[in-house]
Amino acid sequence: MSRKRLIVFDFDETLVFEDGAHEDFDVLKKLSKAGIEICIASRNDKYSVEQRLASLGIEDLFTYVMADFRPKSYQLKHIIWLYSKREIEFSDIIFVDDYLPNIERMKNDLPNVICYQYGVDIASIAALL
Repeated sequence: MSRKRLIVFDFDETLVFEDGAHEDFDVLKKLSKAGIEICIASRNDKYSVEQRLASLGIEDLFTYVMADFRPKSYQLKHIIWLYSKREIEFSDIIFVDDYLPNIERMKNDLPNVICYQYGVDIASIAALL
């Protein structure tokens, strides 16, 4: 099995913001070019997330977009399972979200996942480079 690094991002208020602003997507491209797998875990409707990604021209940067109303720790377990079907394991898994209860649940359910609260632990996704 190959071992890689995985970064899973929340969508709203982490990558894109209510006021229409968004993170520097060149950072996502650099992460991808560095061989880091990047995915989204969002508690939103999948169609609306995918439409927004397409409108921003970044839909191809994410291997998996997990958008539904399950807890994000369940979404991440699903993402890990999908990768395992492709015989990919991870040396590190990082989860980035702006909402502290999501971080706390992730730490509780998946204690080996490195969690960063966006806007508190890291000011931007560029800190992950």
